[in-house]
Amino acid sequence: MYSLHLPEIALWINIGSTQDERRTKQLINVDLTVKFKDEPLACETDEINDVLNFKNIVDLMSKKLSEMEFRTMEKLTKEIVMLIEPKISKVACALCLKVTKVKVPVANMACGASFIYSKEW
Repeated sequence: MYSLHLPEIALWINIGSTQDERRTKQLINVDLTVKFKDEPLACETDEINDVLNFKNIVDLMSKKLSEMEFRTMEKLTKEIVMLIEPKISKVACALCLKVTKVKVPVANMACGASFIYSKEW
């Protein structure tokens, strides 16, 4: 099976359980893995036009999500899925997202917190 993995996509998002926490954009890392239905055409052609354009996906997430505000990582994750699923559904058979809030306002949580979503179709 063929997969594209995009680790640690850095997004600055207004997120937090309180209005005060949401006031300042916070670093969110997104790990995205797309599993392909078939061998990607670019494996044979070596043509840029035949790849899943991950720059467009990252740019879309960055632009749209930076305009929004979230209280939970769960809602943020759902929004990411709704943004990217239409862009990948023709070539993909599975999607896995890991959304990590790098710093959380909880003592002794040095590595933040993550929410993971996966889907096969």
